[in-house]
Amino acid sequence: MLETDTWKIIYIPDKPPILPNQQPTVNVFASVIEPKLANTIIRRLNEVSPLGNLRHVKRIQKKFLEGGCK
Repeated sequence: MLETDTWKIIYIPDKPPILPNQQPTVNVFASVIEPKLANTIIRRLNEVSPLGNLRHVKRIQKKFLEGGCK
């Protein structure tokens, strides 16, 4: 049986790492919406402007506003 210290696991990335100050950026928009309309708005946004390779991006972030809705 093989000993566990005979094998070394290494990570080989698909692409070379990019320094934080050289990361690509994209323009974004933010808006306050009624929570009950969020699903409809997101479905429409996905139709007209899919995220493509930006799958890690969240389209919605729920916040509590002063004197208003969630």
